[in-house]
Amino acid sequence: MPATDDSTSEEDTPATDETTDGPATLSLTDTGTSQDGFEIGLSHFTRAVTGPDDIPENTPYVKFTVHVKNGTNSAVDLPSELTISCSSGHSPGEEVYADGTHHGSGFTTSVLPGRTADAVYGCTLPSGEKYLQVEITPTFDMETVIFSGNVPE
Repeated sequence: MPATDDSTSEEDTPATDETTDGPATLSLTDTGTSQDGFEIGLSHFTRAVTGPDDIPENTPYVKFTVHVKNGTNSAVDLPSELTISCSSGHSPGEEVYADGTHHGSGFTTSVLPGRTADAVYGCTLPSGEKYLQVEITPTFDMETVIFSGNVPE
């Protein structure tokens, strides 16, 4: 496996219209756009610790907003099809079931053509860990988009 280098220049950053096989890899603040015009991005990263009634309980995590814009010609059924997975450093992250995150709200309706929607998600992220990778597959027919980078403290 090749060595990784956390410092990237603009030339090293993958373009959103990459034509290579496999999922696009973007920074945490980039926006990915599918060939048919569906856009997805992340924002509003906030670190927190889950409470005693959350799952997992008393665990550091990061919550973030997933923003989508449907530039396709048909409705996109996000509640049924969207999948998100996270990892930090060398370990998989766990989805957080806490008030105000995915399982409290998430995407609850399809997104019609030309419309936008936001939902809040959370993933475990150990204290002191900066690196976060978020993989999102909007629908079964769309390619996975990978966001990665350092979360602000």
